[in-house]
Amino acid sequence: MMREMMQEVLLTGVGAALWTKDMIEERVRGLMNQGMIGRVEGENLMNQMIHRADVERERMKLRVTEEIQKGLKSSGIITKSDFEELKDEIKSLKSQVFILESKLGYETTPDQQQ
Repeated sequence: MMREMMQEVLLTGVGAALWTKDMIEERVRGLMNQGMIGRVEGENLMNQMIHRADVERERMKLRVTEEIQKGLKSSGIITKSDFEELKDEIKSLKSQVFILESKLGYETTPDQQQ
């Protein structure tokens, strides 16, 4: 009962992502030293909490990345991948122009297209 309550309090939502391994170990060792939980139970709890904190941290990173991407799209700011796509498209168009100019007899070199 106490274990479940402590785990629930310590690992709710955003709070779980903010807990570091050291913080978790300190709190659980405190419970062990007070005799509230045994050594094996404490180690299990510590491992579960560290895992949960890691999972929550990754989940938050993904969520933040998604929100940043949404913000960039709605603001009209171009992303790096969009920029790279445009660069590739320009490169392809330059090549096509060079081929067409060559067929028409223009005296151009790939260097002149830049």
